[in-house]
Amino acid sequence: MPVDVRRPVLCVCKDPGGTNGLVPVYKKLVEMGIDAVLIANGKAVELLSNSPDKLNFRTFGSAEDVLKEFPCPNSLVTSMCSDNGGNLGKELVAKLKKICPTIGLNDYWGASLNWPEENRPDYIVVNDKIGAECVCRAWNIKVNTVTLRIRKFGYPALDEFANFDKAKLRQEAAKELGIDEHEKVVLFVGGGTHTGNVLKATVRALGMYYHLTDSLVTLIPREHPRMRTNYIDEFPVWDEALKDYCGGRIINGDGVAKISINKLLARADLVISDFSTVLITASVLGVPNITYFDKDIEAYFKKSTSGAMEVPPVVSLGCSVMAINYEELWRLVVANFQVGLKLEEHQRRAFVVDGKNAERVAGFVQALNE
Repeated sequence: MPVDVRRPVLCVCKDPGGTNGLVPVYKKLVEMGIDAVLIANGKAVELLSNSPDKLNFRTFGSAEDVLKEFPCPNSLVTSMCSDNGGNLGKELVAKLKKICPTIGLNDYWGASLNWPEENRPDYIVVNDKIGAECVCRAWNIKVNTVTLRIRKFGYPALDEFANFDKAKLRQEAAKELGIDEHEKVVLFVGGGTHTGNVLKATVRALGMYYHLTDSLVTLIPREHPRMRTNYIDEFPVWDEALKDYCGGRIINGDGVAKISINKLLARADLVISDFSTVLITASVLGVPNITYFDKDIEAYFKKSTSGAMEVPPVVSLGCSVMAINYEELWRLVVANFQVGLKLEEHQRRAFVVDGKNAERVAGFVQALNE
């Protein structure tokens, strides 16, 4: 492969959450007339291949392969994703630090802050003050250097909700899933490690709700896109939990997998998960949601966020309520359907949804190279 004399902005994504945040920035860079190359690895390859946007993207076997073709890029913008199955963006940060500016996009407070120092980007984009504080604690950044490395631009993935028609998507989801207008619907959003046990607790809680109120609930369990590849120990527990559901009907399988998560959220009357990034979207849409946070999930959360936080910010911001065990979970389910969880005001204030988050990131990337 001949060396490319171009000096593009390399835009690298891997996991679903990171891809959702990176792609709007890539699109905005292209819209601004900036030469940019979209590079996918991991789950992003499948997601972009099946995307209706039909974006042109590249795949490479290693960071070395990228640099053979683009030895001196203008800058690197990478999502900050997990290490499961390798991480091209993380590898490129270390190799490009002395060559060009490197920018990391955080799609969840504290995510991937456990990257070793050589893999930490020059700059990191976060949603808010909480995100900035997480970076400072994890990377031991002094206050007077914060403005040099951290940018609070909001989550680019949320730009699509600036003019979001929730009512329309709610109707479309109901039609596609065959859900009656008056059905109570709980969407369970799967995570990674321990997600099978979280679903098990959810099934028990909804069963208790039915026992107490004689009200049926339609359960839609949505698997994490990588559960059956990266978390293979979870799916036997997941499948067994669903066999025990006695509180109504279950809608799952390929039909659910093919429907966008936003449509499912729009139709849900309640969302239950661990600390999934989907709870951010649920909060933006004003959907009641519960964070299941028992001791196992708490330990997993702290490890995933390098100990930067005690509880998920959706909880501390008042956008989600937390259940630490099955008993608390069924009580919150009952409360949701009887009096509501009363999260709406906090949800309205917590996130920047002006449609310009990606524009702010792209503008920053442009300014770094002027």
